[in-house]
Amino acid sequence: MNSIFDLDSITIKQILQKSSEINLFDDYLTDNRIFGLLFFEPSTRTSLSFESAIHKLGGKVLKLDYNFSSKNKGESDYDTVKTIEKYVDVLIIRHPIKGFISTCKSFIQKPIINAGDGDGEHPTQALLDLFTIQKYFNNVTDEAPLKIGFAGDIRYSRTIHSLVYLLEKINKNIHYTFISIPELMPQTDDEFKQYMNTEMFYKYKNCYSTDVEDVKNTLNDLDILYMTRIQKERMDSIPESSNHILKLSEDLLEDTKDTLIVMHPLPRNDEIPESLDTNPKCKYFDQVENGVCVRMAIMYLT
Repeated sequence: MNSIFDLDSITIKQILQKSSEINLFDDYLTDNRIFGLLFFEPSTRTSLSFESAIHKLGGKVLKLDYNFSSKNKGESDYDTVKTIEKYVDVLIIRHPIKGFISTCKSFIQKPIINAGDGDGEHPTQALLDLFTIQKYFNNVTDEAPLKIGFAGDIRYSRTIHSLVYLLEKINKNIHYTFISIPELMPQTDDEFKQYMNTEMFYKYKNCYSTDVEDVKNTLNDLDILYMTRIQKERMDSIPESSNHILKLSEDLLEDTKDTLIVMHPLPRNDEIPESLDTNPKCKYFDQVENGVCVRMAIMYLT
């Protein structure tokens, strides 16, 4: 699975269904395949949840330690992937360059699972995000109206891009609000910006205001608030206006809907304080837990 666009609505629902039941039956613990984890950039949750999922399925892990690989001898990433393909049954790849994993499909014969490519997509994160949403809004796949706010770095967040692509495949009645600064909104030539313009039309709006009451009114209208950090590693310099990006607080959550859920793909910086972790609306560690089940389902179906 390279992209959300590789999935149809039937496959998406199949993954969600399998994710909800996969820990209930020992019948799933029959996988003896070898999975290659090729992470060319740092990862905590994605890497470890894949590894946990593989162990739960009874599979085996071959993990690339990029810092101690032949990269230090001048080996290309192309040769690294081609080599490890010969050792494993399935490749799970994360790479800092957008489109690299798509390119791999042209020279790799084994199944590939995209674990994140630059500022492009993160399909498995989007699927676990959708699985989390479905737990609290179980009719999300049935055209139920929902209002979702994405806050933070909209331009470089592959998790936001993939989740919007995924949601649009299963529900055309979702409205989006993007809470950010102009510098971190998608630019005119970005694929995500073009997608929003051509596919979503007037289903979204931007919120640049730093006025507290205006932000409160925006949050109070939402069913889901999806927070993100600034993707500093993908920028030459951090915009000076980044200090205006939304930082969540108990005060801002106080008058939001009782059914609001707050999500975050993690890692976080200062956009959500640890003091909010016990707030019942905050579900980002539920996302972490759900990631194992969803990735088990994806690998089982691969």
